[in-house]
Amino acid sequence: MVTRYIGYFLAALLCWSGAVLAGEFNPFEEEVKKGEKELDALLVNPFDLDVENDFNGRYLGKTVDLRLKPEGESFVGTLKFHGVTYPVEARKGQGGLIGTVGSVEQHTTFNLKKRGNIYLIQIDEFKDMLIEQTFLELDETHKGEKGTKVIFSYRKSGEYAGTVEYKGQSMPFTGKLAGGALEGKMKLSLTSTNEIPFTVEAEDDTLTFQTGGFEDKLNMPVVSKLLESAHNAEWREDWELVQTEAEKILRIEKDNVEAKRLFNKSQMVKLLRKARQAKKDKNWDQLEEYANSILAITITPEQVEAKQMLALVKEEVGKAKNLLGEANVAKDNKDWVQVKEKAEQVLEIIPNQPEARELIELSLQEMVEKYLADAQNAKEQKDWVTLKSDAETILSLKKDHSEAMSLRDEAQTEMDKQARLEKIEKYLKEAWIAKDEKDWITLKSKAELILALEAGHGEAGQLRELAIAELMPKEGEPIVIQLDKGVTLEMVWIKPETFTMGSPKRERGREKLEIQHEVTLNKGYWMGIYEVTQAQYKYVMNINPSGFQGADLPVECVSWNEAMEFCRKLTEQERAAGRLPLGYTYTLPTEAQWEYACRAETTTALNSGMKITSETGACRNLDKVGWYDKNSDSKTHPVGQKQANNWGLYDMHGNVWEWCLDLYEDYSTSSTADTKVPDAGSNRVNRGGSWSSCAKFCRSANRGYCTPDFRCTLIGFRVVLSPAQ
Repeated sequence: MVTRYIGYFLAALLCWSGAVLAGEFNPFEEEVKKGEKELDALLVNPFDLDVENDFNGRYLGKTVDLRLKPEGESFVGTLKFHGVTYPVEARKGQGGLIGTVGSVEQHTTFNLKKRGNIYLIQIDEFKDMLIEQTFLELDETHKGEKGTKVIFSYRKSGEYAGTVEYKGQSMPFTGKLAGGALEGKMKLSLTSTNEIPFTVEAEDDTLTFQTGGFEDKLNMPVVSKLLESAHNAEWREDWELVQTEAEKILRIEKDNVEAKRLFNKSQMVKLLRKARQAKKDKNWDQLEEYANSILAITITPEQVEAKQMLALVKEEVGKAKNLLGEANVAKDNKDWVQVKEKAEQVLEIIPNQPEARELIELSLQEMVEKYLADAQNAKEQKDWVTLKSDAETILSLKKDHSEAMSLRDEAQTEMDKQARLEKIEKYLKEAWIAKDEKDWITLKSKAELILALEAGHGEAGQLRELAIAELMPKEGEPIVIQLDKGVTLEMVWIKPETFTMGSPKRERGREKLEIQHEVTLNKGYWMGIYEVTQAQYKYVMNINPSGFQGADLPVECVSWNEAMEFCRKLTEQERAAGRLPLGYTYTLPTEAQWEYACRAETTTALNSGMKITSETGACRNLDKVGWYDKNSDSKTHPVGQKQANNWGLYDMHGNVWEWCLDLYEDYSTSSTADTKVPDAGSNRVNRGGSWSSCAKFCRSANRGYCTPDFRCTLIGFRVVLSPAQ
């Protein structure tokens, strides 16, 4: 019987169609004490374990689970009874735990105390909090019919109240727990004074309902388990399962109030989802239909949202109607811009509203015709800007309008042509100003800008040729090449002539390979006034390999191959700038060109017309024209600080050796012409001596050589602008 099992864990009372677990009010306390031995095996967890504590008990055939775990100085967990789970918070108190069951809004307090080897939970009456509504289905075996059910609701401490429904008749009852059973009396109706006594006893999952002279047993698990499953699904918001379980219950018990509530709730949720989607899609007809269906189901909190939806439908449809009226007024006034604007606002409210779409199509047609007429008029007036604007307006209204595309392209072509002619006129004026000012670089630039716009522009072609001719170096005149801001390459003209190359036998410091012979230079050339500086080299090559760093110092640590690469790049640059004479190229001087330019019509050891006074010692004559081992302080010096020769060339003696174009070979003993560079040998010539050389190696006739890949701080170079070899 029920008294054997109720005391296993806790006593429960029903409150507001729900259950309240009993403590201070506990009619089964004696039965609890009787079950201590069984409970001792179930409830042995002390409060101070740092693991989750699980207290289990049963009441009226229902499992009661209390799960707690420590969290700081408190305990948190859940209380589950008859398929409903409630949050629990507790703290240690005198003899046990003190806490609350339920949400913040609806909760009740409880005590969990130990009595001997069992725990007894005591819960005060719930404050308007519905825990459960128990439905008991009785099998009337004497007739073989089903459908009787008892609905319990707690009204005041210690008493039960509710109804018994039988064959469509609802009978109110009141009762109390006594001796492990519910004893009460029911009336045939609310106004009836006749009372029928009854008792309800529970054992495991079976309830026995006794009244009058008959006794029926009800097997609870089917409906109760379906309700538990439906309640859990409701908590998880699994509305498909809620509907399925509710339908199963209603097939068994067609008047089950809770099953009807759950079924209606699942239907309402589905309708609400559809209504929200209809609202999102601005489908006001469907929204109105779904909202009305929600309102027809039952009184629920969702009715507020449904009513709001109906109000929104009325508001939006009314707004669309007003806008449509304004659009039609604008149509009568032939204000097509306003028609389109108002109709588009209608479509924002009611997508695909047919009359609004028709008005938009009509307004587009009327506006396109107007702008097309304006465009044709602009074309006749050759007002290309207006034509383009009108055509683009048409395309903004109807993007695939072929005639508007054609007119837009025609307008753009004419505008481009006009802009090109305006630019040509502007550049031509600037070119003539540059010509008058003899600013040949600007003249060339402006002429080329015109030719880029109109390749066959005759006047621009003539001006460009004039600028190029004026920019070309002229024989006999010096050249100044602007490499970079503040960086120039200055060159002087060296006229062609015949001279004696080599040194006389009695010249101090002479070497036997300096055999004198006549050389004829058939063509003149330009030679750099200075040795190539580090600033010039870096501008062209984007690198500075020198050991002694300084912008005005001669570049060194440059091989013959690298010096030739410098000349090649400089040639490309000047050819692109239009400043390179036809048939000329930048290169290294031949050995004959170098010695001829160094001597500058002198025949002495030094180009100052003086001889050296010592081969290896200090030489006062060399001090004036070059840096060598006795005055250089073991380093290079900025170019152009010593005395120039008769043709304005500096540092031909000392500072750094200078690479020549030639392969090294013995001199010819007969007269030669400087028209061919020797092609025998593997070493390249260098001339002039360096900051580390003694006086005899700095003479005009002295010869040196190295492999073409050799580099050191002693060797640099200077360039010539010479007829291509």
